[in-house]
Amino acid sequence: MLKELKRLLFRCFFGLEIVTFLYFYAFGSQGLPAWYALQQETKLLTAEINQLQNELVALKNFIFMFNNFDLPKEKIAREQLQMARADDIIFYFK
Repeated sequence: MLKELKRLLFRCFFGLEIVTFLYFYAFGSQGLPAWYALQQETKLLTAEINQLQNELVALKNFIFMFNNFDLPKEKIAREQLQMARADDIIFYFK
């Protein structure tokens, strides 16, 4: 009788422990919602990394063009620095 009571109590506490574990695993601060949030953050960061890699490739291409050809230098001088050659005719629009 006492042995069966101990066995029953052990099974009840073991079952309670399993239920508690599953509750914290599913709904705890380090459980499935946190894992899902980390997965979403990983996707966003991966997209940002891809975007930055594309920008890096574009900047490397621009640097290559700038160093090897005169056209980008002249375009920047004319458009951004508002420079002109000595024989250019300049028109100002208001």
